[in-house]
Amino acid sequence: MPKFQLHDTVVLRPDSTLVGSVERTSQLESEPLEECLIIAHTHVPSNILEEFVHSGTPPNGFVFVQFASQEQGSSLVAEQDLILIDRMFDLGDVVKQEACQIAGAVINVTSSYILDPIWQPQVTSDSFAAQPADQQPTSLAHTCDLTCSPLHPQLRHLNPARLISDVPFEELKRAQDFIEGDYVIEQDWLGVVDAVELLVVVKMENSSIVAVEEPEGLFIPIADYDKPLVSLPEFDGIPRPDYVSAMQGWGNIIPPEDLECGQFVVTNGRNLRNGRWLKGTFDPQVKPEGRILMVRCRRMGVQWLICNAFTPEKHWNAKKPEEHHPYENLLSFPSPPEIRRDRRVVLYDPSRHAAITEDRTRLGLVKQQHQQPFGNRSPVDLSSNFSVGQQVKFRDAAGAAVKYQGHVTDGSKHGQFNRIHHTETCGYDLNEFKVVQSRQRAIVRWQDGSISEHDSTSLVKINLFEADLMPADIVLSREGMKQKLHDTKYGLGAAEPPAVDFNEMTYFEKPHDLLPAKVGIIQNVIPSEKVAQVRWFADPKIRLTNYGNALGGESRFGPISDETEDVSLYEVMSFSGLIRKIRDIVIIPPTTPSAKAVNVLKRISADDLREVNASITTLSQLDDRHPVALLEWMQHNAFTTADQLPQQTVEAKHYKPHRSTDWFGEICQTRTDGLVVVRVNVDDRGRDVLLEHDQILAFVDDHPWLIDYNEDPMDIDGESDSEESNFSGASEEILSETVEYEGGQRLDNDPGDENWESDEEIGKHVARVRKHSIVMTDAEAEAHPARTFVPDPSATSGSTIPVHATASSQSTPRRLASYLPEAEPSAFLSLDQEPPADQFRASENPQTSSAFLKRIAKEHRMLSTSLPQHEIYVRTYDSRLDLLRCLIIGPTDTPYEHAPFLIDLHLGSDFPRAPPTAHFHSWTSGLGRINPNLYEEGKICLSLLGTWPGKSETEGWSEKATLLQLLVSLQGLVFVREPFYNEAGFEGYEETREYNNESLLYSEKAYVMARNFVKHALLSPVAGMEDVLAWVYLPRSTEDPSSPPVMKDGSGLLKKVIERSRALMQKSEDLRAPSKQLGGDDEDDGRLLSGEGKTDDDTKVFLRPLSKGAFVMLSKTLKALEDVWAAERVALSGATHGTMPTLDGDAAKKSEYNAARHDRVIRHAADAPYRKNFGTTSKSPLMAKAYKALQCQQAHKHEEGKIRVVMLPRLQPS
Repeated sequence: MPKFQLHDTVVLRPDSTLVGSVERTSQLESEPLEECLIIAHTHVPSNILEEFVHSGTPPNGFVFVQFASQEQGSSLVAEQDLILIDRMFDLGDVVKQEACQIAGAVINVTSSYILDPIWQPQVTSDSFAAQPADQQPTSLAHTCDLTCSPLHPQLRHLNPARLISDVPFEELKRAQDFIEGDYVIEQDWLGVVDAVELLVVVKMENSSIVAVEEPEGLFIPIADYDKPLVSLPEFDGIPRPDYVSAMQGWGNIIPPEDLECGQFVVTNGRNLRNGRWLKGTFDPQVKPEGRILMVRCRRMGVQWLICNAFTPEKHWNAKKPEEHHPYENLLSFPSPPEIRRDRRVVLYDPSRHAAITEDRTRLGLVKQQHQQPFGNRSPVDLSSNFSVGQQVKFRDAAGAAVKYQGHVTDGSKHGQFNRIHHTETCGYDLNEFKVVQSRQRAIVRWQDGSISEHDSTSLVKINLFEADLMPADIVLSREGMKQKLHDTKYGLGAAEPPAVDFNEMTYFEKPHDLLPAKVGIIQNVIPSEKVAQVRWFADPKIRLTNYGNALGGESRFGPISDETEDVSLYEVMSFSGLIRKIRDIVIIPPTTPSAKAVNVLKRISADDLREVNASITTLSQLDDRHPVALLEWMQHNAFTTADQLPQQTVEAKHYKPHRSTDWFGEICQTRTDGLVVVRVNVDDRGRDVLLEHDQILAFVDDHPWLIDYNEDPMDIDGESDSEESNFSGASEEILSETVEYEGGQRLDNDPGDENWESDEEIGKHVARVRKHSIVMTDAEAEAHPARTFVPDPSATSGSTIPVHATASSQSTPRRLASYLPEAEPSAFLSLDQEPPADQFRASENPQTSSAFLKRIAKEHRMLSTSLPQHEIYVRTYDSRLDLLRCLIIGPTDTPYEHAPFLIDLHLGSDFPRAPPTAHFHSWTSGLGRINPNLYEEGKICLSLLGTWPGKSETEGWSEKATLLQLLVSLQGLVFVREPFYNEAGFEGYEETREYNNESLLYSEKAYVMARNFVKHALLSPVAGMEDVLAWVYLPRSTEDPSSPPVMKDGSGLLKKVIERSRALMQKSEDLRAPSKQLGGDDEDDGRLLSGEGKTDDDTKVFLRPLSKGAFVMLSKTLKALEDVWAAERVALSGATHGTMPTLDGDAAKKSEYNAARHDRVIRHAADAPYRKNFGTTSKSPLMAKAYKALQCQQAHKHEEGKIRVVMLPRLQPS
């Protein structure tokens, strides 16, 4: 596991006064640094520092630390130079303990802090009886040692006697009043603050006080740390440190990230002269520098999101201003105590303590109850992460002054809160503190359902690319799940689309809604066995829309049943639309709504709801792309809960919208009994509300992944191919033109440009291709509706091979056996047919420039001669040379062994300056990514494709790169033995094995899903690749020298897949047997297995014994594959000579084979009229007799199964 994580509190070993927070690590790719003060507080080699400043991502062994004080800046620091002080977790974070395989979710935290006062009281002759704490004498510091300092032993403070220790989170609040990202409510409208303009009051050195004209004109001086200055923020648009700002004698200044009370700032005379003088007047003889006394929000921009559906209609129609003044008299107040807040604007404060839980469920009997302990802590803290360096206040300063009286050590007072009364400081509240140390403890609900409390530094946050399922997560069962086309016009008189069985490929090709039959809540998980206990809802009516990202508006979970079931994790699915996370912002019904609004809702009819067509439950979808009126949509959802509301309502004349704030809150608990707890603010206090899932009206989200139904769902890249700027600057030295393979031989056999063809030669080549294309007559096409013919460049002139037509042209489904060719298909072919319907970007206009065709000709030559034999197959189309369909067979001794992987390529208008756009056909059935680089929606993450930056520019695309190089890279870099380490941030950990358990679990998942890829390809053959799939997987002759070594016996890979998987399952059982016999758990002995269950070769092993969940899923897949094997054996004759291979040596179906072999031969003969030179090229006597019989007799056609055959009198082999 990584030594440091984001937001860890650390201290510098060489200087224990420098404490800060980790802001960047090598695990997470970051943007280049901008406007950042970097000081080299420790030595870092110059080449490493330069690379970091350029890339923004720390190299392995380094982290980027932001120190507590802004003037201390930040540094790239070696991990060995840091000490971990504290680790901060947020609610919902997934964590693990070191050397523990089980994961858990943080459900609560307790935090305490050590505070340093910003100001200290002093006796003065004027009316301002306070001075900055950092200007006080530090004589007390000399009498303090480690026994009296409350700090961590590795931390040092100049005056620890003034520190206040062990302050719990609930007693504190942040110092700022409004910041960007805050939620506010005004007149029953919810909004989010997106901009803040400040008013800043500064005390000058002559004790005069001024509200400066422009807070942006304030700057922080940088002290001389006698350390190299790496960079300064940009100032006035001029890059630093080339330009060093000097103001009022200060050598270096920076604009502050945050303006805070007590901060020393410098400015210019104009900013002061034009300010509002609250005490004294402007004196040009006084240095324009001073201390900040007060920072308030003068004006804020608000993005209004949604209105309370239970409010009177007049509030819906009220026009909301984009800018707000949260104070009524901030620009004219005579003294600070007289500043008045605008009470109409209510700030949502998640840190407010909740002492009461209100039960609003339909079966709720107790309306209010005091909080019960949760773990050893009541109630949940929603905002418990005050970071080191952040400024805070006591919620009750008077009470804190009584509580924190400090203690006497060696005759001096330590840890006392010396409260400064505002009457002694011209009315300004200076009781602010800086956090110098935090200590957090986390309460974790583990996957097995247990709950325990831990020091946060003993836990590690898990940031895996696929989240583990946890107790209280909502899942659906794959069993019985349906899908139907999403129709935005449904309910407006159009017929409802039919529901069909779930099919992932069609699900992603067009917008579909998912209709699960079983929905439940996870109770506990055994991750090592991939098994979970699920409690099912009794009768859920769920519709998942927008590719699973949102719930349909009419969806209802209903009551949860008492039924629980142990299920394989491979048999359940979780979608974004089902996820209810802690910290989610939600809209809920209020306690006492407006009576008029409730009456309006109760008059809504079912027909009205259909007209509204409300099918969204996340606010980010409510935009112009969806024809849903905001009011109607909210009323639709509110209608469903109107009959659940309390009988108590408020008459319109007494309704006060600024007091109605309990319709909006934040999830603070997700429970395994089907309920959630939401924290709301009521009368400036926190309250927890217990609700059913159906009572949540909407989620306030900001997720950009919600998809526009009007866009092409298959166009997952979201980028135009014409963005030349991304690649126009690529160096010609980025990639070598030579493609290295085993033995260092050049794959393309291309010595140079002399093989490039002219436009005239390309034209002749295309003409030759089309000349040999056979066009069927209408009668022939009717006789063979599912078969077209294209030339085979590898065969003799005029020979052809059958190719599957597009799906739309098929009248009858055909078995894969009907496509089995007489010889291995060519690795590369150009098909004389239109691209199939599922070909990526087939609807775009093709590129036809001469330069493009010239490059394509060269690419085709390399593909036709240099593709790895029996491993990669490529098809393109005579009419669309910009489209390619590629089939990669997974390498042996990897989780992907023997499985087919389909990738489509599109060559855009700027190819070859820009890389092709690739699309992966994912057949994972919603189980997640089969590889970290291969996304379910089709994206492929690879530096050569420009979808991943890589570690250097030399890994990217250049005009000298080739399609052959791309395909070999996909095969060699993606389909690897340990795919887990392909994920960004986990490279290199395969050596340390810190993520060994996660890697093995992922390999098992990839292996199980890859077997399912085989099943999908055989049951739903890929258009354009049918003959390849038939040749690779189905049984053939026992003597075929052209076959790869793994299927020399002619059995095909399907037999290998089944037998190797069965052997792996048996070996897994054998390794678990000893522990079972001893009465222990089903734990393995640590040995790893190969794809056929062997342990004797470390270079081939990649799996540990299969988990119980994997057994369940793999058994079902293998049963389906065995059914495919049996059916295809019946349909096949195997070959024109030899014997039919059997599965596991079973020859029981020999008679079926003999009959099927005869029918297969006849079918080959029936195709003979469409095979040029068939009579002279066929070497089978049986085939010749069949062909002769076909010519002499009238055929009787009928359907047998799903294969079109021609039955003739049985022929005897000669």
